[in-house]
Amino acid sequence: PTVIASTASPYKFTRSVMDAVAENTETPVDMAAVCALAMLSCALQGKFVVHVKSGYDELLNLYILIIANSGERKSPIVRMMTRPIYDYEDKENVRIKKSMEIEQDNLSNLKKKIDILDRQGKAGTAAKLKAEYRELEHHRTKPLRLIADDITAEALTSLLAENRGLMTIISTEGGLFDTLAGRYSNSISIDTLLKAYSGDRIRVDRKGRESEVINDPSLTMLLSAQDNVLEGLMGNEVFKSRGLTARILYCKPKSKMGTRHFDTPDLPKELELKYKNLILSLLEIPLSSGDSLKIQLSPEAYQRVKEFFDWLEPQLVNKLEYMDGWGAKFIGNTLRIAGLLHCAQHKENSHNIAMSLSTTKFAIKIGKYFLKHALCAHSIMGADKTLMGAKKILKKLQAQSKTELTKYQIHRLCRGEFPRVEDAVPSIELLVEYGYLSKRTYSEPTGGRPTGNRYLLNPLFFNKQTNVG
Repeated sequence: PTVIASTASPYKFTRSVMDAVAENTETPVDMAAVCALAMLSCALQGKFVVHVKSGYDELLNLYILIIANSGERKSPIVRMMTRPIYDYEDKENVRIKKSMEIEQDNLSNLKKKIDILDRQGKAGTAAKLKAEYRELEHHRTKPLRLIADDITAEALTSLLAENRGLMTIISTEGGLFDTLAGRYSNSISIDTLLKAYSGDRIRVDRKGRESEVINDPSLTMLLSAQDNVLEGLMGNEVFKSRGLTARILYCKPKSKMGTRHFDTPDLPKELELKYKNLILSLLEIPLSSGDSLKIQLSPEAYQRVKEFFDWLEPQLVNKLEYMDGWGAKFIGNTLRIAGLLHCAQHKENSHNIAMSLSTTKFAIKIGKYFLKHALCAHSIMGADKTLMGAKKILKKLQAQSKTELTKYQIHRLCRGEFPRVEDAVPSIELLVEYGYLSKRTYSEPTGGRPTGNRYLLNPLFFNKQTNVG
């Protein structure tokens, strides 16, 4: 189709909706805004891609994690923003219910015929009907599922296979990461999440069951959790080394707790209806039978993306060196956001209209918001290895009885946490800096060379009697 340029800005009323939700719930506006992005991702994933240049397309699905402690009203926000998704799911399942019942009756009747033929010893005829049964079973209409909650990797793969490769995980707790880390299986299983972010083919062979093949998976995630969940996520070396943490957009809104009021404005019905109609209209865009439809960049948008890339690239070996995995996916995530904004504006006609410069600029502004919050997530909430190591040492020191130890003794206490003694020293020095430990240097009685440093535990914290000698 002919691609025409667009100079219109993204939807204006979306900001009004976010402001209204924030005022109604007395929560930071960015909490509602990132939820809205996730809903756009849920509604549009698999339908369009952003065609950046030859050989480079970006999908439209996002992984988002909101960090907010208990009492910050995460659940009411998520409920408000996801309501249209659940409404659509319910409506569709009512619509297809009759077809599902007819198909189930046909399968039941076919099964009865097969049983009769088996009893009569007519193996050849039964075999033909069994093949027909398997074909009907494979293609039968299944209930529509758009959203999952706390789910295992195996169950997620099955849901993706049953729903044309599309699924959204929405949870207001943090249990998903514990599940992925092996809460039930004692093994870390994140392959499905890694592949479904990038659209890579998934094939799972299980003993005694049919293979599950998903050619073009696409997964959206909207999770909200407390600080300790982020700390566990960032502290998981497998999650980090394999790139799960690099795929996530982090949001840590500024708390409004302590300044809230009991009386708040009602959510305007007209805005609520506009938001619902927007999400429903996007959900109703059909999936193409072939490849996802491509959104082209206007020349001005392409140039702005190139400038953005040139701005970011040097920082990956400088300012963003310690989170270069996240930084390497930053351009892609920003383009995904741009694609969502573009589709929210142009809906089913999105592939016929080139992405405008204004949409691209708006997406980059949102992207830089996520960059600031990613810096916070990586530097403050546990990605700093020295801080993580200090916390682990502190825990081990509290569980032992000595009041003074050498660095070698501390390393032995934390065996498994630090490969070498030298690896533990920065964390030990951090505990000295904060007053948990005090460094002492002892010399030989004859005035010879110092025997080395020892670390005295602060009795005010450890509640121990100091005994040096």
